[in-house]
Amino acid sequence: MESKHTKGEWFASGTEVISIPSQVKISNQISGENYEKAKANAKLIAAAPDLLEALKIFRKQVGITWDSVDGKDFEAGAMLDIIDNAIKKATS
Repeated sequence: MESKHTKGEWFASGTEVISIPSQVKISNQISGENYEKAKANAKLIAAAPDLLEALKIFRKQVGITWDSVDGKDFEAGAMLDIIDNAIKKATS
């Protein structure tokens, strides 16, 4: 599945999230939020593409565990549900 989000590395600059190398502004916090909270939100948003990629890799590893125990590892099954829901939320 091809990503629909803006390509490139993202970085937080104050309360904004900017894409490199295009310098496209991805996000700016709503006015009225406190500055420290807005900066923290921008950092989390900037990390989102890397977090999604890590989650996809982790999903493969948890799937291998699930397959190796023939679906009897309930923790792995629960993790797969959480991972799949998060990936769907990020890509739908």
